[in-house]
Amino acid sequence: MSKISGEGRQESGEPLGVDTVLNDLFGDGPKTRMLVVFLGKHRHDVNATELARLAGVDRSTVYRNLPDLLDLGVVRETRKVGNSPMYRLDRDHPAARKLMELEGALMENVEQDVGRDAGTRTV
Repeated sequence: MSKISGEGRQESGEPLGVDTVLNDLFGDGPKTRMLVVFLGKHRHDVNATELARLAGVDRSTVYRNLPDLLDLGVVRETRKVGNSPMYRLDRDHPAARKLMELEGALMENVEQDVGRDAGTRTV
């Protein structure tokens, strides 16, 4: 898995929503990418333009898929900045909490596998 830089991109230069354990598990669809961004930015809200940039999808794709995440309750609108609605992961929603737990468990498993692989290498 790639490391995340402070600019909303991974060190590899890929958008934040690409090449993560959740993409490995659920596939690389736009909703997965968007969820990965919301999970990574769970303390901050983003508008549709920023979400599209971080997820590596078109803004029209965000507008097409965001209603599903809102209807499920895992994402909520937080406020408006000008005319632009802002969105974030609803950390109080049970499914959102389970997604955070799942991502953490998967990352823990990956880290254990990496550590185990490093310990078995010979020089």
